Amino acid sequence: MGNYQSNIEPLNDLCPISLKEINKDCIILKCKHIYDPFSIQKYCYRNLILNKENLCPICRKKLTNYDLKKIYKKWLLIDLKYDNWNQSNVFDLFYISEYSCKINTMKLDNDIILIQPLFYFDGKYSPVMITSGFIKSLKKVVINKESPLYKNRKTMYGEFLDDITIKYKSSFISEREYLDYFYYLCRIIPEYRYNGKQIIRNSINEIFFYIDNVENVISYDVNEGDMKEKFIHKTRSCNVLFSTYLLYYKKKLNVINKIYSIIYN
Repeated sequence: MGNYQSNIEPLNDLCPISLKEINKDCIILKCKHIYDPFSIQKYCYRNLILNKENLCPICRKKLTNYDLKKIYKKWLLIDLKYDNWNQSNVFDLFYISEYSCKINTMKLDNDIILIQPLFYFDGKYSPVMITSGFIKSLKKVVINKESPLYKNRKTMYGEFLDDITIKYKSSFISEREYLDYFYYLCRIIPEYRYNGKQIIRNSINEIFFYIDNVENVISYDVNEGDMKEKFIHKTRSCNVLFSTYLLYYKKKLNVINKIYSIIYN
């Protein structure tokens, strides 16, 4: 019978989202419209986490499960910016361990390997954001800004991870919350899956967060009833909304917890 996609005659020869010429990696929907994989995946994922229906951007026909499986077959996105704590892809540290996980690997510039954890929800493996629960006040940590890890890095799809400019350290208020974080790391870090018990005996109750642009972080203050559309550092306990990715450089692992939003209590 042959490949279904190869038997479809597409209706367009440019991706209507990116306006790029179509290549052999294109996604052809059942409605016969054709898209660049990166662009249609980004479009669909935004709709997914905002609880909007996924329709073909051209003809507005509803995408089938067959279409969505093709779109998400290989994950391409690494830098989505959202700050709504009630989105469908936001999970508490305690509950994320209940979801199946797999890792998505990409090679970046400067011989850096990026690993992005994907969790299975809403019928597909997707990136998630995590709520830390209330932790102790953040303390600023000096980082080596000349390191390739913290400079602009670019994927083969032209997507950038911006310079990391600020690093903070904190610790969990209770041992239970720290253990939830450690179990989360065991799910996403290959080395931890098999040596978790030994690692936790030598581990310290701490968590590190990173910020690439203070203007991209939303800060809330419960006591003052205030919200700022930028990162505000306060020496009080807080709850952080973050996503995690792993960077390997010269065989050394770096866990990057990127902050999207913060609530001070």
